[in-house]
Amino acid sequence: MKMNIKYMLLAVALVACVSIAFKQHDRKKEGEPSLMVSKAAEYKAKSREKIKPYRYDGSKISYFNYMTFEQKKSIEVLLFNGIDYKFCFNTDGVPKSIDIEIYDRDELKVEADRDKRILLYEAKGVMQKDVLVTSAEMLKALQAKKPGTSLKKIFIEYIVPIGDKAVSPPPTNEGKKSKDAPVTNPQEQGIVVVSYGYKNI
Repeated sequence: MKMNIKYMLLAVALVACVSIAFKQHDRKKEGEPSLMVSKAAEYKAKSREKIKPYRYDGSKISYFNYMTFEQKKSIEVLLFNGIDYKFCFNTDGVPKSIDIEIYDRDELKVEADRDKRILLYEAKGVMQKDVLVTSAEMLKALQAKKPGTSLKKIFIEYIVPIGDKAVSPPPTNEGKKSKDAPVTNPQEQGIVVVSYGYKNI
């Protein structure tokens, strides 16, 4: 009887330890997104400030992970015809440089006829800085290819490069590199915020 009680107490203790470990793991996982959201709010406020004196119209936040392959993240922004807009891309949350490309059309809708898709603006190798552009600049690029055309929407694409898949192993006590296999990096994350506003006439 005493042995059964002893085993029961051990089982209860084991279940309690496992439960605590899972809760701590869950708390850690919950904390990561909240930190990302907090940072995104900070970057949004900064980019919103940069579009003044244009009247704020909206922001779009893009989260991404650097993977073992190049990625493309796309967003669409509608514009009021004939009104000038100012865009501020905040890349303070970008640890490894990305490219920003803006087109007049969605890539998916021009698969059969790519030459009709016009690059309105691009910024290469962007990270840890703000990028500013106006719709007037983009309209000029559009009308150079299609005279008399208006700009009613734009398609923004972020080209995310391959992440750092591995890092060199730490040096040994003698200062020489270890012969062990490379250590895999934790997943890298990035945030881009674009805020935009229209000219207050």
